[in-house]
Amino acid sequence: MKNQAAPACRGSVAQACKSVGRVWLIALLCLAHFAAWHAVATADAKSLPFQEISNAAPPALEAVDLDGSHIALDGFVGKTVLVHFFATWCEPCRPELASLSELKAKHSDAIEILAVSVAEPRVRLQRFFEKNPVNFPVVMDADRSTTQAWGVDMLPTTFVLDPTGAVRLKVEGDLDWSQPNVVARLEELKEVRPNQPTQ
Repeated sequence: MKNQAAPACRGSVAQACKSVGRVWLIALLCLAHFAAWHAVATADAKSLPFQEISNAAPPALEAVDLDGSHIALDGFVGKTVLVHFFATWCEPCRPELASLSELKAKHSDAIEILAVSVAEPRVRLQRFFEKNPVNFPVVMDADRSTTQAWGVDMLPTTFVLDPTGAVRLKVEGDLDWSQPNVVARLEELKEVRPNQPTQ
């Protein structure tokens, strides 16, 4: 009887091991899939160039645009606002102005853009924008006082304000604003209300 029982026992163990092996294989595949997804998601989040800023009040910004009109930052409250510091002689600034124009065209209901030209004469700016028009206001900071007040150390630099007027994000260097992960991060700010932290 022992000789008869032994093969059956071995077969049961082998079958059980095979079943357990399948479960472990599936579990390992699921774990590997999750690890790969998490790595991509983490890399995507880390690839965002935004510096997080904790609900800071922005410095005052009131300046004259190329047409001589006075524009104040507090007139933009209620939408996500990008305050963009640039210069036309700055090589990466030029394509970024076009990228910002595209962003504004696609999201004009939720996003406003205010570009600040740093230490450039009006005539040069007018000539540049005649050839390279944008769909947002451009103001002049001839004496760099606004640039210094905002703590800008390099061009281009962009600050992102939530609809309450608080500074939430900062980007130093140029950026393609059409990237889906960039647009998604801006979208997160759209529903922010006073005293409400971002996700």
